Amino acid sequence: MSDGRILLNSWACFFVHFCIEIICFTVLTHTFGVSGLVQFFLYMAFDIIAFYPQFIVGVIHERFPKLDIPTISVAIMAVGLLILQFDKSSVRSMIAVGVIALGNAFLHDCCAIQTTLIGKGKLFPAALYVSGGSFGVVLGQIFGRSQYASKWCLFIVLLIMWGLLLFTNSSWLIKDYVYPKYDLVKKDSKYSYWIVVFAAYFVTFVRSFMGYAIPISWKKSTWQAILLFFIMGLGKALGGYLTDKFGAKKVGIISTLISIPFLICGKDMMVVSIIGVFFFSMTMSITFGMFLSVIPKNPGVAFGLTTLALGNGIMVPFAFGDLGFVVNVILIVVLSILCAIILGFTLKGDKERSSV
Repeated sequence: MSDGRILLNSWACFFVHFCIEIICFTVLTHTFGVSGLVQFFLYMAFDIIAFYPQFIVGVIHERFPKLDIPTISVAIMAVGLLILQFDKSSVRSMIAVGVIALGNAFLHDCCAIQTTLIGKGKLFPAALYVSGGSFGVVLGQIFGRSQYASKWCLFIVLLIMWGLLLFTNSSWLIKDYVYPKYDLVKKDSKYSYWIVVFAAYFVTFVRSFMGYAIPISWKKSTWQAILLFFIMGLGKALGGYLTDKFGAKKVGIISTLISIPFLICGKDMMVVSIIGVFFFSMTMSITFGMFLSVIPKNPGVAFGLTTLALGNGIMVPFAFGDLGFVVNVILIVVLSILCAIILGFTLKGDKERSSV
């Protein structure tokens, strides 16, 4: 596959992720709002269904490589939209959200497998794909609050997404393929597999939890919310690009440590805070690359482990609520330093990396 086609497919996956989150967060915001006990448990249930089953796609794809999982996943989301009672909270709508979340889970892993396969050992395609979700989340929330929101508009978004998936399917729904080598981690002992899995899981878990722990009081308007998620998405995409260019160890450690003062000092200062969020987001593709380095033959499972850690990280604020400014600052500092140490211990330096 040519470099131009790789970039085109990567952008297509970016917009697929963008469309997925527009659909999901429009439904959640418009139908169930953003506060209250019922909404709390609904959002928690949505995250569990959307994050936890993703590794299953990796298992299915390895067994049936030509099975059109993307179209099946789009059909699942379409069924959810048909069931949905868009204008009120009801048991029927809760079931619909669960079905939509399942389609979300399957579609996420499809694009992760594809961008891994076409990446030729580089992380930027996967990083670009993942960043699309940040843009979709905030636009879905905005559209969900508007008077123009309707599930028939979401069907149009779903059809656009399906068209993008049909365009990219030929690059990975094939019988004969070889996954490229990802060589980011040290593997110098019989225990290194589990050390790397734990390290990647822990760093991803911390990043997920800290996404909710970051002190932010300045996000009071729509444009500020858009800016925050834009910077978050930009950080994820650029993190993959810089990792390919300068190495995971440098980018991982530097971005993790440099984000600390900006995150803890930017509570009331938007510019300071978004700089911290930008650097904080850059390790997304690195932890995925760590999993790929030790699970080279099943990127679907590797991505599933990443999202498992993300889902578990989200459960902490769900379980304990707001921990307060001082506790959050302490956790940000301690956990960030610990993550930097773990990344330094497990990731290869430039001189240790083999060519891919």
